[in-house]
Amino acid sequence: MKRDIDHLVARIAPDPGPGMTTGARELLREITTDAPHPARSVVRRRSHLLRRRFAVPLIAAFAACAVAVSWLLPGTLGPHAANALDIRQEGGYYVITVKQLFAEPARYAKELRDRGLNVSLTVEPASPGLVGAVMPPFDQRYNGLTNDEIARRKDLISPIARPGGCADSWSCAIGLKIPVGYRGQARVMLGRKGRPGERFAAFGQLNNLGEPLQCEAFVNRSVGEVRSMLSRRGVVIGVFAVPLKGPRSDVPATWYVHEGWLTEQGKALLVAAPGRNPHPWPLSTDCSARH
Repeated sequence: MKRDIDHLVARIAPDPGPGMTTGARELLREITTDAPHPARSVVRRRSHLLRRRFAVPLIAAFAACAVAVSWLLPGTLGPHAANALDIRQEGGYYVITVKQLFAEPARYAKELRDRGLNVSLTVEPASPGLVGAVMPPFDQRYNGLTNDEIARRKDLISPIARPGGCADSWSCAIGLKIPVGYRGQARVMLGRKGRPGERFAAFGQLNNLGEPLQCEAFVNRSVGEVRSMLSRRGVVIGVFAVPLKGPRSDVPATWYVHEGWLTEQGKALLVAAPGRNPHPWPLSTDCSARH
């Protein structure tokens, strides 16, 4: 079967929604190991993927930084803190702040269920632009909405704040807002800061807001140029994905970069090939709004 750049990109950003899904985790495992790639079905056209990619925003500009936990700030929460979540009712929402980042999802679910909310919550490591982001995997109501529109909708789950300058800190709270009276069933992943050596469960394009190459055009630049851009920001290239060829530890510096993501602290994954990407993604709309 055909396995090309569209397939690689589609596995990292599939239609059901933003962030990293099970299929994307499988791809990441394949790329970062020497295991052979099993054959898979051909995905839909890239043009359709692009429409869906920007219809369901990456939410790279979404909210907040990770809250301090007991092993970082002893005595603040403590191992026997009563609640893993702080849940308050404000302005028509349940405003939920994560007090214990590493609690079992069952604890989160119970505390939400006690408020009548049928919501399962997991808190996973994410690249900087997705720290604090709420990723609702299969809710079609998010299609076509900007981040600001999502935050204003009274029927949607949204993050509590934007990350601002604290996306790299453990000292800022992450959380979500759920409308009072919410009767849906949702499985939500909330991005937290990744610890050193911890592989991200969700990552955004390298030039999304909050990411190492924020709002910089890097696609179709040479590998050598992009390597220098990343190096200046303390990021190395952990692995290359070559269309039709699979993972590589290195490629010629004259090759062109097609896509790129930060997959753990200080390490990036680049898709590269001898020729240019004929269908590069435009810069995030959040970046365009800044100019």
